[in-house]
Amino acid sequence: PNFSRVQKLLYSRPMQPSQIAKLSRTVETATANGDQIAIHILMQAGRELAMGAAALFRRLDCSADCVVSYYGAILQQCPLVLETFRKELEILVPAITIKAPMFDALHGAYLLAKSTINIQKQEIETP
Repeated sequence: PNFSRVQKLLYSRPMQPSQIAKLSRTVETATANGDQIAIHILMQAGRELAMGAAALFRRLDCSADCVVSYYGAILQQCPLVLETFRKELEILVPAITIKAPMFDALHGAYLLAKSTINIQKQEIETP
């Protein structure tokens, strides 16, 4: 693609998630072909995701050992983004253990809701 055209597309109006997904596939293909700019883009995406996660852990005061997982198309479909995310997050939050997701997002939401309901139920039943 013509860089000027892509640049105009990116900055002229907000992009829909589906458009971003298509663009990320193009960047992933360019990465597989050794394009250094594409590699840099995906590594930067991994770094920024790690910085966001690290900020959240600081806010939650996760100073002790913490086990976390991740979810999202970019992390699941772009190995370079995931690898960079993992490495950066382990540097930023040394006490963290990162595990691959065991379930999809819907199942995870169900488990969280169920856990919350059980906690509330125990609080109600406790004299």
